[in-house]
Amino acid sequence: MRANHAVATTLSALLAAAVLGIGCTADTEASTGQASTRSDPSTVDAESAADSETAAENEPDEVTTTVVQNLAVIYRASEGVWPGFVLADHPAVIILRDGSDSSNLLALNHPDPDALGAAKEIKSNDLPFTAHTITDPSDAERLDAVVNFEFNITLGGVDSFAIAADSSDEIMSPTSPEFPATFVHEIFHRYQVEAFDEGEFFQDVEGYPYEAENLELAVLEERALLQALTAATDEDRKAAARRFAGIRLARRAAEPAVAELDDGQELAEGTARYIEHQVNSEESGGSYHGKNYDRDLIVDLGGLQGGIKESFGFGRFYASGAAIIRVIDELGVDDYHARLESGQPPATILVDALGVTDADADLLVDEARAEYDPLGELPKQANAAAEKAGDEPPVFGDEPSVGSDDGTLTAEQIDCLDDRGIDIDDGGGATLSNEDATACLD
Repeated sequence: MRANHAVATTLSALLAAAVLGIGCTADTEASTGQASTRSDPSTVDAESAADSETAAENEPDEVTTTVVQNLAVIYRASEGVWPGFVLADHPAVIILRDGSDSSNLLALNHPDPDALGAAKEIKSNDLPFTAHTITDPSDAERLDAVVNFEFNITLGGVDSFAIAADSSDEIMSPTSPEFPATFVHEIFHRYQVEAFDEGEFFQDVEGYPYEAENLELAVLEERALLQALTAATDEDRKAAARRFAGIRLARRAAEPAVAELDDGQELAEGTARYIEHQVNSEESGGSYHGKNYDRDLIVDLGGLQGGIKESFGFGRFYASGAAIIRVIDELGVDDYHARLESGQPPATILVDALGVTDADADLLVDEARAEYDPLGELPKQANAAAEKAGDEPPVFGDEPSVGSDDGTLTAEQIDCLDDRGIDIDDGGGATLSNEDATACLD
């Protein structure tokens, strides 16, 4: 999750209502001015007051107005950022919670909002989606069970995306400038389920190699990515990208888990983070935007805050994956979106585009050490980090997840996956092919 959450101001919400024209016109005469021709002023005043009261009742509240405003910006910005990904194709239900209360919803592009509950349309001349507020939801128990989000959940008889936006939760507050990015990140995962063939990438966080050499090379990779992102010339960008490619090949050869975890998570989470960067602007206040693809790259091992295992076995792949894809953009690689959707990791596409082979790896690793660690400080820092990792508790707890109420795997589902040759280890997991997911999880 992202940090630096802020709450939108009352002024921005009021501006949103004015600019977007959000609200409902309850009376034709009031909206056209026809009432002004009536002869009895007291009747006119009474009817005008009633019309104003009705309009106020239909006006969305401040939180809803802010959410609609912010998401409208994201929907427009998302157009064309990824071939085949169209936000409007995914009916979305936002649960506007205040603590445990799930009775207020915002439905976007839902084809049957009346089936969700008591629906009121949010009218505007300039919204890139249909929007309805929903009270007295018909699927209340199902909505209460949504912890953070559900990629595929039947609501109002329609396969939908659901996300819980909790005003009492700093991270998931619907008025935070971070919320629209969280929304599009998670809904892109829904698209991945439909469009990506992600293969079998194992998320074995506890079994990941936290040895010093792998940590050292991982940081060298990220320094190479940083240089590739910020290079002033195409020649410098290509040289840095080649060093990254050589290091990745060396790491894969030394540790098979790199191909399983780094490559798999950069494909799954890196693409979703890339979408965040693409749709956000620097002015939006969100953490990730088009000018900071280098954000969250781990380039300073000595000053790293937080756990080693959480950082290197889980968190870093969002940033490294997005950064690799951005470098692919900058190098002008053709048709890479289709290759990613076919299950090829971002690093593989970059390695192939540069023509780097295993025979080049050792030389490129030496170049990277000379370029990015001229004083030779990283090996000592990596040794200290490896020792720290050995003393850290499991990132996701001691026991494997076998429940079903919270969306984790049941014992029967694990047995099914095991029968298909997919082993779910303690503290780990796997990214499944669509075929395996359909066979065991549907």
